[in-house]
Amino acid sequence: MKTQEIAYGQSLYHIVMQAPVGIVVFSGPDYIIELANDRYLPTTGKTREEIIGKPAFEAIPIAAKLGYIQILDNIRLSGEPFQLLEHETLKEQDGRVETIWLNIVYQPLKEWDGTVDKIMILVTDVTGQVHVRKQLEAHQQELNDLANDMPQVVWMAAADGTVYYYNDRWPISQVLSNMRMAHGPGRPCCTPMICRPPLMPGAKPWPKAPFIK
Repeated sequence: MKTQEIAYGQSLYHIVMQAPVGIVVFSGPDYIIELANDRYLPTTGKTREEIIGKPAFEAIPIAAKLGYIQILDNIRLSGEPFQLLEHETLKEQDGRVETIWLNIVYQPLKEWDGTVDKIMILVTDVTGQVHVRKQLEAHQQELNDLANDMPQVVWMAAADGTVYYYNDRWPISQVLSNMRMAHGPGRPCCTPMICRPPLMPGAKPWPKAPFIK
């Protein structure tokens, strides 16, 4: 039986070390780092030898200033899991500090009596995705600013005709004001405002376009 348990433990260890997400296990009130897999290490800027067997906030001192101690203390006391999505944090490596974004899941590992002695943490670095999203948001803001600077009316619609954007030059009328209040961007606009243009042969009308039916 002992041999089987050892073999099972070794198998589980290898699975954790090869997991596609960062995994680290803290133990005790000092949060001794018992295990850290290869995906976790880059989020710390440390090697495995620099952190294993050491209190987490001594091995990774920058983390002590970022509120993680309070999070871990609360989890130990409550026994409840906790997560942070696209959490902006800092990493120190080779004397440089850089900003990264992480998805973090804290899972308390309970003893038979319900107390929490260990906490397993799953970490995914989403810095690349956040940078891309921020770039897209910046481009969208530039497009909106350009549209608002144009003297003409500009509006955008989805494939079904649902209007999701109006620039600031949209006709200023009570009808429009009421329409915006009633519908707003992102909702179908059914207020008769614009005469339907003649359709090209084979073209299909937008079912939710703001045209007179």
